[in-house]
Amino acid sequence: MREKDWRKRREELRQYMGGSMSVKPKNAPKSKELFLFRLYVTVILTGGLLLVSLFHSETAENLTQQVKDTIAYEMPLEKIQAAGERLTVFLQEKDMALPALKDDAYGPETEGP
Repeated sequence: MREKDWRKRREELRQYMGGSMSVKPKNAPKSKELFLFRLYVTVILTGGLLLVSLFHSETAENLTQQVKDTIAYEMPLEKIQAAGERLTVFLQEKDMALPALKDDAYGPETEGP
């Protein structure tokens, strides 16, 4: 087929398709669906990591440390500390005290009942 014939067929095809030759994927996810999927995956991974970190084993400690190292590599220390301070202030305002945030959580002076 000569180039002239090829161009003529291409123009006919373009007119038949409505002027657009671009290929549009039929199953392209919309941005909202992609956001919800990413949110779902993040929640599942975070929940799994939280569950693993509750058990004190060597594997759990290694996994937790690896995630901490990865986060530290991606984010500057100042940003992490600022987020931690904001979380601490928020929890103190809401009267939610986590055991790790209490002042006497690791103190040697623990009195029994």
